[in-house]
Amino acid sequence: MSTHVEIGKSVWNFLTSTYFQVMAQYLVHSALANAIFWIKLGFLCLAGFICFVFPLCWPLLFYWAYKKYQTYQESRTKLLPSWTGSGTLEQKVLKAIEKNEPPKNGNFTSRDGLRLQWYSEGSGPKQILICNGVNCSYLLWKPLLDSLSDSFGKDWREQLTVVTWDYRGLYKSEASAATASYSVRTLCEDAYDLMQHMKLEKWDAVCGWSTGVQCALEYAGLYPETVDRLFLVNGSHGHTLHTAFQPVPQFFYLSLMSRILSSAIYFVRFNVCTDAKEFQRFKALWVKLIELISPTIQRLNGFLLGSASLEYTMASNALDLTGHGPQHCNNVMRILQALDSHSSAYTLPELKVPVLVVCGLLDAMTPAFSQYEIAGLAPKVKLVSIAAGTHHCILEAPQLASKEIVDFFQADPKKLENWGEADRVSWPIGWYLI
Repeated sequence: MSTHVEIGKSVWNFLTSTYFQVMAQYLVHSALANAIFWIKLGFLCLAGFICFVFPLCWPLLFYWAYKKYQTYQESRTKLLPSWTGSGTLEQKVLKAIEKNEPPKNGNFTSRDGLRLQWYSEGSGPKQILICNGVNCSYLLWKPLLDSLSDSFGKDWREQLTVVTWDYRGLYKSEASAATASYSVRTLCEDAYDLMQHMKLEKWDAVCGWSTGVQCALEYAGLYPETVDRLFLVNGSHGHTLHTAFQPVPQFFYLSLMSRILSSAIYFVRFNVCTDAKEFQRFKALWVKLIELISPTIQRLNGFLLGSASLEYTMASNALDLTGHGPQHCNNVMRILQALDSHSSAYTLPELKVPVLVVCGLLDAMTPAFSQYEIAGLAPKVKLVSIAAGTHHCILEAPQLASKEIVDFFQADPKKLENWGEADRVSWPIGWYLI
């Protein structure tokens, strides 16, 4: 009988562990966010239909649209000049990346002899390393970095020195001929070589967005003595393609989506990037698709959220895929495959550094399920979810994210010793944005 009792206690302890508690919270948070989203969408469709049928309601509809338009136009005044200039969308995006390159930049040599490009902005005492998402430039962090100034109460450049680099084979960094040299571990070794090149002893924080989360987690596992804290947003702990675009809840993965994404990557690598004419045809179709989506779906989304930059930053991310030639495109595919074959999940329980995780509950690209798993497995974690956030929640609601980030960056090291014990998973914020 005592054996059964002991087994029962063990099972109970397992089911009431931190991991299962966090995942139970995920189910509640995700279900509420999705339910409210669809209810509100249905209500807006109904309200729009009523206003359309009954002309007496039109003034209310016009007033709502006018207030949204005011907010949107105010955000347009903060757009980078090259985004509002002349030219095609692709030309404006490429100019924006070029003209807003961080003021300090140079190159360093990786341990296997590649010349890699680095960038730096700010002169503050805290050294912050940014691990970009694959095929994402530093430009995508600009809305969030600019919002940090409001939370700091002064220009963020006085508080932080932000450093990033172009992954090998992307943008201005040299490419390796061997596909195996694009592993997540190798990218982290490049980050360590960059730290040594800059003659730093450590990074005060390593930040990762999207696929950069895997790099940040791997880096902290490889070089724990060189990082004080991690900030992770909208990324997975591993096997990116296995979890991308999965339905809610994500307890049961659909292998079909993973197979489709993997097949698409192989097609682009070996049927598109190897043939100059085929690549140009692919690029023309891709650019047309983005030029169709950007001023319609993305602009509508930006209009509803009051963020004009959302349209252009997302267009920048998409158009970068084909805007730098077939080799760049092929290397993006290589890194995606490396990310899919990598996982940091097994190292999370031994992670020593404090971690802040920000995620969007409506994220379809890297579902919030993965970020909640990080919070359930790592010992020192605080997770903040944005109820209406998608994969680009730091673009959609930079003010909400910046408050959490500044508090985390400014937190006393002694406070971080008990980081996440009392508030590991907070109640989702930004419900009003849904």
